[in-house]
Amino acid sequence: MEGIIIRNMLLKGILFFLKLSRLLSQPHGSVICGPPSPERNRGDEALLRSTLERLDSTRETELVMTGPGDPPPFVSNCSMPVYRKFHQAFNTDRAFIERVKFLTHIRTKRELLLIGADVIDEGYGPSRSRGSLQTVALAARLGIQCHIVSFSVNETPSSALAKRFLSLGNNTILVPRERISYKRLQQVGVANLRLGGDLAFLMTSASDGDIPQDILEFAGRYRGRMLGINLIGKVLGGQLGKSIWYPVFAQALALLQQKQDFGILLIPHDDLEDITDLRELSSILGEHLKKNSVHLLDPVPTAPVLKAVAGKCLHVITCRMHLAIATLGMGRPVTCFPYQGKFEGQFEHLQLSADGLWPMESLPKEPQVLAEQLRGRFEQSEAIAAHVRERLPTIQEFANKNFQGFSGFLEATSSMKSQDQTPQATVERTS
Repeated sequence: MEGIIIRNMLLKGILFFLKLSRLLSQPHGSVICGPPSPERNRGDEALLRSTLERLDSTRETELVMTGPGDPPPFVSNCSMPVYRKFHQAFNTDRAFIERVKFLTHIRTKRELLLIGADVIDEGYGPSRSRGSLQTVALAARLGIQCHIVSFSVNETPSSALAKRFLSLGNNTILVPRERISYKRLQQVGVANLRLGGDLAFLMTSASDGDIPQDILEFAGRYRGRMLGINLIGKVLGGQLGKSIWYPVFAQALALLQQKQDFGILLIPHDDLEDITDLRELSSILGEHLKKNSVHLLDPVPTAPVLKAVAGKCLHVITCRMHLAIATLGMGRPVTCFPYQGKFEGQFEHLQLSADGLWPMESLPKEPQVLAEQLRGRFEQSEAIAAHVRERLPTIQEFANKNFQGFSGFLEATSSMKSQDQTPQATVERTS
């Protein structure tokens, strides 16, 4: 206890001198604090790419990596300064020295933007949530205009989490990425809220020239009949869940394939968990489905390529929220297996029926029953896609709200490249 008191007194003194230094200078420039894992997780990559695509190159901007990994190539190749040495200030509430170094570094900045992702709601652990929110709160106390954007709160905030949100003060703007999170923060009295959308809806997809040739050939062979699948152990119940559900899905898809010739594209979204699980699924599917009708995206391509590939699918079944967003962003339908409240807010935001949310505990384990459930969903694909395309411009406008009031970005408009691509996302049908 005595150590905490001394540390807090020391921090107050440091903040006093940093504020004095700030008063003697002209605040200028912006700092962007990235999501935790853009080097291996395609959701985090999409969030960061969407942000970098919107940066105004004429502004003085720096990028801080908040995770321990090396910056991916698309970050390393950008022209702005990129800093890794402050990441512990966001990963833990025990990094006192790193936090002070970070505050000293940004003391003359005008504004700060943190891409919240799932870190803020304790989904990656309370320590990371505390570290990120404490660091932003201290930056706001220096007089820096702070923004925390594109994040979810996947359940009603605990009293401790609500207290941390409230401690951010009036100098921090919070932009949750969907309606349910927005309502949950409202309920605990958090102010300075602005309803936004997920930044990944703004990411520009790759062109066909960037897609691996084997994927283009597979998609061409099954044009209008290619199903994208992402089934991973984290959601299915670990190794035991995979041992149960992988054979059930394999048999159900085999029953469907007897009546309609379609291809299965296995789409990973993470270099660690997803690709390992889907290699296992690929082997099991190969034992039940027609020869050469299953293809695995291996190695995992970049987020823009995944988005382009998802746009070529008739329908995507996914455990990953950001794969769902990539698919929806291309105007295609999804069926999702929810966990940790990750999908419900996005479905409400897009005004999609909850029929597309399939909790694992309610799924039938009989292959024949599951096959009929899948068939019914696939038959609605074009109707769902039409609804998504109608709603998508509104969602992209919400995503643009992440940047409102932040001078380091280009003026948000509705004429985004990603919007221009949406009509091209319709799957070509065969007669």
